[in-house]
Amino acid sequence: DLWFTSFGMDAAYQLDEIELRGEFLKTWRDMPEDLGTDRREGWYVQAAYKLSRLPVRYLNRIELIARYAGVNQ
Repeated sequence: DLWFTSFGMDAAYQLDEIELRGEFLKTWRDMPEDLGTDRREGWYVQAAYKLSRLPVRYLNRIELIARYAGVNQ
């Protein structure tokens, strides 16, 4: 009689050397007896830039990434 439910979304977009990503996940479950519910969620957004057009050897294989994330428990 106890339920566990989850919901999630994921998105990605790429244009040449730029890539944007994001994800959101939310879960909740019923707890035994009168403990209520357990709710949690997490997310992140990320931006990346590939240095593939640089004429410098080895640098053209590097990708710069910035990520921001959060969790609620």
